[in-house]
Amino acid sequence: MKTIFLFIMLCLLAVNAFTQAFNSEKFQSELKNITAGKEFRNVKLGIALAKLPSGEMLISQNLKTPFMPASTLKLILTAAALKNYPIDHIFKVPVYSDGKIENGILKGQIYIKGIGAPTILYDSLVNSANALKNKGLKEINGNIFYDDFAFKAQSPRYPPFARDRWSPCGALVLNSNRIELKIISRTPKLIVEKSPNTAYAKINANLTYSDISKPSSPDMRYQQEADGDLFTLSGTVTRWTEQTKYLALGATRPGLYFTTVFKEVLEEQGIQFTGKILAKACPENLTRLTEFSSPSLKKMLIEMNTTSDNIIAENLFRKIGYDHFGAPADEKKAGQYIQQFVNSITPDENFVCADGSGLSPESQIAPETFINLLISFYLNSPKILDVLPMEPVSTPQFDILGKSGTLSARGLNALAGYIRSKKSKNYYAFVILAHRSPNPTQLWSGTLTHPVIKCLLGQL
Repeated sequence: MKTIFLFIMLCLLAVNAFTQAFNSEKFQSELKNITAGKEFRNVKLGIALAKLPSGEMLISQNLKTPFMPASTLKLILTAAALKNYPIDHIFKVPVYSDGKIENGILKGQIYIKGIGAPTILYDSLVNSANALKNKGLKEINGNIFYDDFAFKAQSPRYPPFARDRWSPCGALVLNSNRIELKIISRTPKLIVEKSPNTAYAKINANLTYSDISKPSSPDMRYQQEADGDLFTLSGTVTRWTEQTKYLALGATRPGLYFTTVFKEVLEEQGIQFTGKILAKACPENLTRLTEFSSPSLKKMLIEMNTTSDNIIAENLFRKIGYDHFGAPADEKKAGQYIQQFVNSITPDENFVCADGSGLSPESQIAPETFINLLISFYLNSPKILDVLPMEPVSTPQFDILGKSGTLSARGLNALAGYIRSKKSKNYYAFVILAHRSPNPTQLWSGTLTHPVIKCLLGQL
């Protein structure tokens, strides 16, 4: 009994000493010195750090103050997705027809039924076209209809700007609705090549190249045409722009883009098609011809959290809303589910989820709510640790598994997730939300959060 009592007392003393480290004058002074710098002028900070699995709060600041979460909202979406689907789940997009293949000819219409798969990759289109070719299909004597009505139609976020991150989501999405531009010549004039090389996207480019590491934002705009988008590009592309794949365009009509590329893939496989591509609801009781398969949920969550893929996030967000509340899914139905999910863990009437990507300024969360969620995810959904990237602020002593978020024009930096000690293997949950107002000025990822997390790591 004495041995057990001594062990408990030693543990309590260790916890008390650990907590005191964060309440010490030295730590508070270090944090104050950091936040007294020029970068932190007019900045409000929300901070929470908790030890796991106990959930003991080690430090808190502005715990109940709502902040915009930016892309850290994807952490909550990740946990909601893992609650709704197995981590290895694959979403299927069926392809139907009202006709039959006879003597190599399909006399009838093809219908692609969008059900909100977060994204379908180009290779899946190729695999499905091969499957049809192997069934003996040589010619389609009819139209190809795309049914993307499972989701309410969405417009690009910032028209007429065409960057891929601002494109709309949809019930049929190919390659995260992205058209990548690969530089094939830099001098005397910069020349780009589309990937996929589709007639949906027409490019009018007047770009120059500069071999410097300085960021640049070429002007990229779209104009909708009957069969696709005309993209007009101008400005300077630097080495940084090229390496960060900033030169990626977003299709403004995901269903039309998806179906146009599929039609081109069919033709590349030698399957003739002379009909039209049209939007139309898929009738019931048709013959299933083939299907498209998404990557596994695990792969898509890793991609979403590593590259902050907004289209995967918005599609997954609406897909969950669609599965719970039916069509047409939109941000209100999806947000209703996420708010129910959050409140089932830690009730907070002030929590607002207005989108899946974190771009909306209407989304709000307090550090207290966020840290409670992270504690619950760790205890009840540990697979979340398998789909979170290692943040660049990780050190030789600590791994930082989580999600950053930046809304530069709104003066917001955010960082949230888990700290893993490489030596002790202990885990901690943390949230840092920083908002600069007024005069937000330009922020980069980590401008306000990295100094704070380094200060926290110094006490662990």
